[in-house]
Amino acid sequence: MIAGLNEYAAVGAARAVVDKGYEEQVNMVGFDSSMEEIRLLERGVFEGIVIQNPYTMGYVAVEQADRILKGEKTQEFVNSGSKLITKEDMYSEENQKILFLFTED
Repeated sequence: MIAGLNEYAAVGAARAVVDKGYEEQVNMVGFDSSMEEIRLLERGVFEGIVIQNPYTMGYVAVEQADRILKGEKTQEFVNSGSKLITKEDMYSEENQKILFLFTED
């Protein structure tokens, strides 16, 4: 099992696995959603990819910064959300909106 905890680590590990022909022997999970990672998921190199929610991350960060500036208490931990997407569910309507943020409806 290999887990790439960011785009570069995930894609680099996947390239090495593919180059050595180990796709069937190694289970892989990626993190983030570059087009290369999406293609690797579609090909079955990745068992899944974990997608973050950058909009929520930014929103919560600004919200917490505003609280600090106002002298208010902030939360020690804020869950901005993430989702595991697999080859089987990557083209569901909900997951397409997450994977392909900049395409037209």
